[in-house]
Amino acid sequence: MLLPVKEFYDNLCFPGEYSIKDLQSYGSNIKNHYLEFINREIVDGMRILDAGCGTGLIANLFALRNKKSFITGLDFSNAIHYADKFSKINNIDNTNFINTDIADYNTDEQFDLIICQGVLHHVPDCEKVINNLLKNLKNNGKMILGLYHPFGRIAKKFIQIDYQSDILYKDQELNPYSQSFTVNDVKKMIPGWKIIHATPTIMNSVALASLFNYRNGGLVTYLIKKND
Repeated sequence: MLLPVKEFYDNLCFPGEYSIKDLQSYGSNIKNHYLEFINREIVDGMRILDAGCGTGLIANLFALRNKKSFITGLDFSNAIHYADKFSKINNIDNTNFINTDIADYNTDEQFDLIICQGVLHHVPDCEKVINNLLKNLKNNGKMILGLYHPFGRIAKKFIQIDYQSDILYKDQELNPYSQSFTVNDVKKMIPGWKIIHATPTIMNSVALASLFNYRNGGLVTYLIKKND
């Protein structure tokens, strides 16, 4: 991982702080379509890896909602210490947070679901890291992978955005390294695997949706599984 990127996220602690009430407020109806996308794929009892978990909002949220699941969170930045402390203070005992670079992560453990949301577009050798993570999926496992799309990145250059969040502004505008990928780019990076769903889409088009998702850099989330 690029050192400037690590230093950037050490200082940013993305996606920021949150409270137990914030997590509980999602209730049974998660309106955020990225989180709902993840929620639909979780069955209580799964072993889940959150690769690039930051302050652990996703890991702690879904551990709290799925008591029989066990979620491992990885992050190379100082943000993971917040995730770990939050989990312990709030007695969320079905998590484990590891301070490591996901590019260096090596384990014999196999997961039912791997989440890597909005992370790997900041990694130079994105394809290598994706395929290293895919090795840790069970045969019937799935991966949720969020990556910037170039259309959203282009649109962002021509539109003045009110982010309403200093953390999101810095993440989108000041990050020292990022790249973007079309659907075909993603398909080429995952030989032996296939995309079975993606969000957001407009008229079944990821590219069109990414134009209107410029506030998030055209972020597209893919659901990936092995070819039959």
